[in-house]
Amino acid sequence: MNYCVMFVLDMTALSFLRGWLWILKKYNKVMEGKRDATI
Repeated sequence: MNYCVMFVLDMTALSFLRGWLWILKKYNKVMEGKRDATI
């Protein structure tokens, strides 16, 4: 039971971190595009 909970928490934390990294990468691309557009 305890291991199961730990495993689920680990998976959700990993997926959350992955989603956060993906959002940051997308945001960086958008900012780069805006910078290119302003120049």
